[in-house]
Amino acid sequence: VAPGGYHLVFERGGTVKLNKDPAILGLRPAADITMSSIATLYGRAVVGAVLTGMGSDGTRGAIAVRAAGGSIIAQDEETSIVYGMPRSVIESHAADYVVSLGMMAETITRLCRE
Repeated sequence: VAPGGYHLVFERGGTVKLNKDPAILGLRPAADITMSSIATLYGRAVVGAVLTGMGSDGTRGAIAVRAAGGSIIAQDEETSIVYGMPRSVIESHAADYVVSLGMMAETITRLCRE
């Protein structure tokens, strides 16, 4: 989890770094940055999840993960406190799965095993 004011970026060799690059959509940290960086490195091995949150952050990253062959899970509306981020991913056709919060861990585990 990225602390406030920092983007979290995956780099070659499994390194995770924090940086203060410019905000994206007014956000730092931005899920789009994190997801795009991991998609570039790990492609189809990536399983990403977009949970409750405001706005559309995570949509561009989810699209990048899918384009690289990875999978995206979005939280359903019923269990989201704020449905903005998952809705944006779903409406962009970037979600492979839409599940309740209670099914999230099980879905991630199943996809990682596959």
